[in-house]
Amino acid sequence: MSSAAVLTVQDYRRLCENQFRQIDRAIPRWKEKSEAFGEFFEAEYANILERQKHIRELFEQARFRMAFREAAAALAFIESDLKMRHERAIALAAEKRELQRIEREKAQLRLRRQQENAVALLGALQTRSVPVAPEMAQNLRSLASGTVIADAEKWLGQGFALLTAPGLNETLSEAHRDLARRLQEEANPAALDEWLAEHRPPRDQRLLRIDRYIAELSLLQDEDTARPFLEKLAAAEAENQDTRRNLLLDSLMLDLGTVTRDWHQICEQRSQLRDLIEFLSDCEEGAAQSDLIARARACCAMPRPDLKQLSALLESVRAAFVDIQAKMQTKSSRQAILSGLASLGYEVHESMETLWAEKGRVVLKKSVNPDYGLEIGGKTNNGRMQTRVVALSADRDEGHDRDMETRWCSEFKQLQSLLKSQGYETVVEQEREPGETPLKLVENAERIESRRGNFSTINR
Repeated sequence: MSSAAVLTVQDYRRLCENQFRQIDRAIPRWKEKSEAFGEFFEAEYANILERQKHIRELFEQARFRMAFREAAAALAFIESDLKMRHERAIALAAEKRELQRIEREKAQLRLRRQQENAVALLGALQTRSVPVAPEMAQNLRSLASGTVIADAEKWLGQGFALLTAPGLNETLSEAHRDLARRLQEEANPAALDEWLAEHRPPRDQRLLRIDRYIAELSLLQDEDTARPFLEKLAAAEAENQDTRRNLLLDSLMLDLGTVTRDWHQICEQRSQLRDLIEFLSDCEEGAAQSDLIARARACCAMPRPDLKQLSALLESVRAAFVDIQAKMQTKSSRQAILSGLASLGYEVHESMETLWAEKGRVVLKKSVNPDYGLEIGGKTNNGRMQTRVVALSADRDEGHDRDMETRWCSEFKQLQSLLKSQGYETVVEQEREPGETPLKLVENAERIESRRGNFSTINR
């Protein structure tokens, strides 16, 4: 009697077909996302398509193991490449938001400086009793009140010219001279930028993290999802009281972190669920899971699915996938073994694969040796089976028992070769010498059970 593990390669065919479906969905998704990130290049796209073509060629050449490995590597590459592009897009979007904030702060500082200068200039002009045109006076008063004026530098410059007119400059006080110097610097962009850099407050690291979260959320979903957080951020930045502002920023950062992590899980789990749904829908064994598949499809179609519901469905679908994969592999193994034994001259019937699945064992015989049979045991759901020669008659010549076991050892080697030629491999884990134990006698009822159905060779 021998015990062997059947490691099928033919099952790689089904796995490859499932991977092809995943690649067929992954490539358009890669293209769409790359375009959205602004990182789509035709040469890279052509390389991915060429890689897909190469994998299909391996499959068509029946090089299933190689095709499986190449397909797995291609899927891993697409996934990691998209992740890398996603990270770059987030970094760029966060940097853009940071630059926009800097520009806003510089504009606010510039406005504050213009307001301070307008107040001082109006005071100096009034003190020196310098006549000012009504339009200039109105614009300087608007600047002093904090109103934004597009040509503010022009009016400040003209006011400076009045203040430093011949005959007045000699009588300026030190304060007025300082004002004149500031107004002169106002016309120098380099000096103004230097002053803005010096007076700009240090960066709040929380704002940098919030910018990244908002950029990431916008890319994961859309601007509508990020908009409520943008409004909260604007409210926090507008808050003048430091304690209140800190509370708002801390709360916003925590909320964004939680929501972003949830959306990452949703996107990842939804992608996994869709791949598993496609597999179950395409295989015959998945028909029994139609209700589960329908509920999973409905959940995936939701724009904002509930994470708990999605996780529960993914767990159920994954369990169904594992169960069906095991059943398919088991059935394939049984059919391959029975087909191989049929080619060695054993009588194989249509119902034997089903009987083996139901009873856990089946007995085969050859017409040339009616007193002996071959019992195959094990449900093969763990990839293992047991074989042994059995006696079909108590009146046989027991002197032939050892010879029949020796003959089966030789036939088993032939079976191994036949299975290997079809893409299967068997590994002997335990083997007993011929004659080591007495043959088991199979009763008539068991033999009749094994002969149910019409005679035919099982084809794969």
